[in-house]
Amino acid sequence: MKQAYFYLPCGNKLDSESPNFRGYYDVKQSWNGWKCPKFEEREFNKIVEYYTNKETNTKEMIEEIIDFCDKKKNKVIIDNKEYYDYGSMVLCWQIIDKEDIIQKLYKHCFKDKEYLGEILFEYLELLETQEIGLCGIVETLEERENKENE
Repeated sequence: MKQAYFYLPCGNKLDSESPNFRGYYDVKQSWNGWKCPKFEEREFNKIVEYYTNKETNTKEMIEEIIDFCDKKKNKVIIDNKEYYDYGSMVLCWQIIDKEDIIQKLYKHCFKDKEYLGEILFEYLELLETQEIGLCGIVETLEERENKENE
């Protein structure tokens, strides 16, 4: 199971899209091209709360998804671990992918240089723990500097 953030393209009376929910999916499983996420209990509860809140959802909206909110009916065991399915073979769950993250990072980093510095620092710390270390970054920077000096 691979971990990712998911959202539904339908929100509630206040939001045009749902919040992001952390879940897991089997990379080999999809439904009509859509991911089929499974959620840990705490995250499943957040989804249920979001879509059954009577202040932000209409009665009709709640009726459409109420079967997905039943814990007993939607509990699945995968690799000896409990997960919950929230309409994965019916709802069009979308995954937050690299392009989404890049766009959000660019937007925030463009406004806030200090935030950009923090992200770069954390990224470099992660790279230091990898086999290639910081060599790849150093080589890329050297290549860019050589091109600029040509």
